[in-house]
Amino acid sequence: MIQQRSPFAPLARPRNVAAGLAAVTLVLGMINIGRSFGYDEAVTYANFINEGSPRRALTTQVVFNNHPMFSLFQVVLWRFGLVGETAQRLAPVLCGAGTVGIVAYEVTRWRNAVGGAVAGLVVMMNPLFMPLYRSLRGYALATFAVLVAAVLIRRSWHDLRQRWLVLQALCMVVAVTTHAYSAMTLLAVAVAALALGRVERRHLVTWSLAAVTTLIIMWPVLDDARANSRARGNRYQPN
Repeated sequence: MIQQRSPFAPLARPRNVAAGLAAVTLVLGMINIGRSFGYDEAVTYANFINEGSPRRALTTQVVFNNHPMFSLFQVVLWRFGLVGETAQRLAPVLCGAGTVGIVAYEVTRWRNAVGGAVAGLVVMMNPLFMPLYRSLRGYALATFAVLVAAVLIRRSWHDLRQRWLVLQALCMVVAVTTHAYSAMTLLAVAVAALALGRVERRHLVTWSLAAVTTLIIMWPVLDDARANSRARGNRYQPN
């Protein structure tokens, strides 16, 4: 007996589910993207991005409101002429769309299209994720980097090529130097890998190198935050 293939079968492929949900997330993120900056966005732009100083992006902390690595990336965009509200919000929106797409792809790949679509929608419609990936803040980048690091950790279990260890280390550094709370999520991923008996010495070496690199990058901004706290927040005056 010949079974007829469903005409919807191509839509259920992981890449198509991921692309569809990522596109929807991108469209939602683009709505009113040129609006004026909110308070935290304005603080980020005025203190760490405007005028395009990489040193200021990575070494300055004002009332703990800087996401250093994110600010550095935005400084690079600023230097290429992407200086307005719309242009500066493009990267966070793309990170948000990428996050939803990866979640949908991975769940579809390991389960099914319905599960992948639901997982992607759960992330996309999260009441915290929705507004934050549409703003000039580092949360979308940190979330994207943590997710990619977790996916690469699992991939390194089955593929022994060194590239996956290098890429996961880079993602870890980007995540934690963007927002320190990312370390808690990465720690949870590491604990899960340990519980599954999947952690090898190469993973421990990679994670240790990532931690040292992160500390080196963060040291100037941590020292700046200490000095600002000692000055009771008055080291920098608001613009």
